[in-house]
Amino acid sequence: LLNVSKVCQIVTSSPLDKSSDPPPPQSFQERPETLREQREQEASPPNCFVGRLSKENRKKKVEKWLEKRRNRKYNKFVRYKCRKTLADKRIRFQGRFVKAD
Repeated sequence: LLNVSKVCQIVTSSPLDKSSDPPPPQSFQERPETLREQREQEASPPNCFVGRLSKENRKKKVEKWLEKRRNRKYNKFVRYKCRKTLADKRIRFQGRFVKAD
């Protein structure tokens, strides 16, 4: 006859069960907020590359690009005052330059 308690111990202490299930987080605050963060935590070694760049270099470049994007100016401005004065002196018809004939 089989001893039920020994069978239960063998089944519950199987190495397949322990390796397949990740350990639960210790607290709610340690859980990653997004799936992306979870993947980054599970990702490979710290020297891993994204394309040709390491993760740190890519992060720096993306931050620099985002900073430039935030500082873009879409307002009109005059670069050369001399060109502006000449354009103001010329005759226009419906916004286009025309000859003085």
